Amino acid sequence: MLVIEGLSGNITGKKRADGFANKLKELAPGLEVVASLPGDWDRGKAANITNDILTKHPDLVAVFAANDGMALGAVETVFAASKGDQVTVIGVDGNSDAVKSIKEGRLTASVAQLPYLVGKQALENVKKVAEGGKVDEVLYVPTLVLTKDVIEAGQEPMLEFVK
Repeated sequence: MLVIEGLSGNITGKKRADGFANKLKELAPGLEVVASLPGDWDRGKAANITNDILTKHPDLVAVFAANDGMALGAVETVFAASKGDQVTVIGVDGNSDAVKSIKEGRLTASVAQLPYLVGKQALENVKKVAEGGKVDEVLYVPTLVLTKDVIEAGQEPMLEFVK
């Protein structure tokens, strides 16, 4: 397993990579992370990292990238190495390029951030505070794991927020 982080020292990329690695230990304790490297949110750098790791670890089974741009760089490298059916590649954001790649059967999945829901929840909470109410210190907004099956089925209500 390869983890491609965001910019070194960036809290968002670090939290995504750490959260993924921690959950991976719980769900797939036998799956080893062979490298966790900063991809600087850059598609080309992620492609190069993936190429290097595939060379060192030809039996690599999965790549998690902290954003879709890096995941798309990784997936192109995986397909160029003729390992598209052997390596699972997952990104984060749910952007339109990722959705297109998932539909084409290239990118395995993306954890979609849903900006509409973030904005809606923010306004609801601002209103609550303005009216003298309180809100939790930490708020969670739903995300959606996009896969080809989820997109093609079209049954998930939150798909309306994916563009």
